[in-house]
Amino acid sequence: MSGEKLLYLSKKLQLSTLLSAPALLLYCLALPSWAAIEPSANESATMVELIDQLEQRHYAKHTYDDDMSSAHLDSYVESLDGGKMFFTSADLADFEKYRKAMDEQLHEGNLEAGFFIFNRFQERLQSRMQKVVDTLPETVAAMDFTVDESVPLDIDEFTWATTQAELDDRWRKRLKNEVLSLKLAKKPAEEIAPTLAKRYSSQLKRVAQYNDQDVFQIYANALTELYD
Repeated sequence: MSGEKLLYLSKKLQLSTLLSAPALLLYCLALPSWAAIEPSANESATMVELIDQLEQRHYAKHTYDDDMSSAHLDSYVESLDGGKMFFTSADLADFEKYRKAMDEQLHEGNLEAGFFIFNRFQERLQSRMQKVVDTLPETVAAMDFTVDESVPLDIDEFTWATTQAELDDRWRKRLKNEVLSLKLAKKPAEEIAPTLAKRYSSQLKRVAQYNDQDVFQIYANALTELYD
């Protein structure tokens, strides 16, 4: 690596859309299978070199210490689930074990934290998307647009859901907003569920294609952003 500014292009995992009726069965059958992603030896070595470059050659000369480790954890979680739609407060509590440990880990090329958190995210995403797909027709049919309720436009208004029921309701409102948007766009009623199904199925497949290099890139990018 040179002393030039290190750029890591992250794939933003912003997921927001849905599924349905006759075509729904085909999409359910086509949903991807998932397996835990593990880092390579080359990525471990690259991380050690990256941190050395950031600490020694970056103009700010910030040491990657406990404080930076804490900021890195927050940045990484934000890059994965900035909308607070997949992780729960219990997941965040589980991640706390890494808050002041990632600096020691990464100086040694240990990528455990980054891959553990990503695999948890992937697990939560797959479970949520499967639930959305399986229940979409009934969910859309049961929507009552006469009820006075709203969805916060500012993500900062959200806190981490403490229960699955809370997360379910957050998703219910999100889906309702998606359906309403399609109705306002004059989408025929019978096409709404299949349209949402295609979107979520496509997003699931894209995430299923992520590999160790993608996870490493997101994890590294969440760190380098702290040095900008």
